[in-house]
Amino acid sequence: MRRLIALVTTATFCLPCHAQVTARQGTPDASSAPREFKSPMILEVPFDPESWPEANLRNANNSIRLGRRLELGEHSCDGVVVEHVTFARYKQRKGDVYYWVEVGTYTQPGIDKLAMVTVEILRDSSSPPEAKVNLPKIDAEEKQHGAGRGTLSIPENLVATSPPPTLRITVSVRDNP
Repeated sequence: MRRLIALVTTATFCLPCHAQVTARQGTPDASSAPREFKSPMILEVPFDPESWPEANLRNANNSIRLGRRLELGEHSCDGVVVEHVTFARYKQRKGDVYYWVEVGTYTQPGIDKLAMVTVEILRDSSSPPEAKVNLPKIDAEEKQHGAGRGTLSIPENLVATSPPPTLRITVSVRDNP
C-alpha cells in the first residue's frame, strides 16, 4: 500500500503543466491543420509562472538555475514547434522583477529554419507590451531541438496581479538552407 501511495504521489507531481494557450496569426491558412500556422505565429497564455512546475533553465552565462516551465508543444509555425517556455526569477530592483527566459523549439523534418522569437508581457491581450525581449535567432536545424535565451524585466506590479497579465510569444520563421 505504501508503494502505491508513493507511486501515485510521484506521478502527480511529475506531470507537465499545460495551460490554455491561444494561438493565432494575421492571415489564417485554411488549408492547414488547426495547430499549424504560417509565419508569424502568436501564442498567448496567462503569465503565472508560480503555478508552473519547476524545471532547470540554462541561462545566458551557461549556468543552470531552477525555474518554472510551461509546456506549449502543440503548435507549429512553418515546421518549427514551440515546445516550452521557462522563466527563472533572479533579482528584483527599483520596482522591476528580472527573469531569465528560455523558449525551446523542435524543428520538424524538412529543411533547416531560422526562428525569431519575441516574448512580451501585456497587462491584458489588447494592451501594448509592458515588457519585451527579442531572443537571439534560433538556428533550427531539421529534427533538432533548439532554444533562445534572454532576460526580461517586468514591472513588479504586474507579477502577482489577478487576473494575471498575458504572456505573448511571437514566432517568425524563415528557411535557412
